[in-house]
Amino acid sequence: SAMSDASPSPAPAPHVVGKGYEFDEVRSFLGGGIKLAETRGPLPVYVRRTEGGQWFYNGLYEVTSHTTDPTIIRPRLMPPKIVAIDRLVFLKRCSA
Repeated sequence: SAMSDASPSPAPAPHVVGKGYEFDEVRSFLGGGIKLAETRGPLPVYVRRTEGGQWFYNGLYEVTSHTTDPTIIRPRLMPPKIVAIDRLVFLKRCSA
C-alpha cells in the first residue's frame, strides 16, 4: 500500500543542554501558560543572554519556594535594566 501523508508527526527530540533555541521553538515544544511559582515537578529552564537572542536550554529544575517580600526582592533590583520584580521564584536543579 502507498505511504500515507497523514502519518503522525514524530515526537520532538528532547532539547539539548547548552544549545540555543528561538522563542517560538521553545514555546511550541513546551506549550505554557501556568504560573511559574505554582509549577510542580520538573521544569525545563531556558536563559537568554542577549535581548532578542536565542534561548539556551539549562536543564530541568524544580521550584523550591517563592516570595513577594520587598525586603528580599529589593537587593536584586538592577536599575536601569531591572526596576521592578513582582515575585522571586527559587529553583534547584533536579538530580538526575
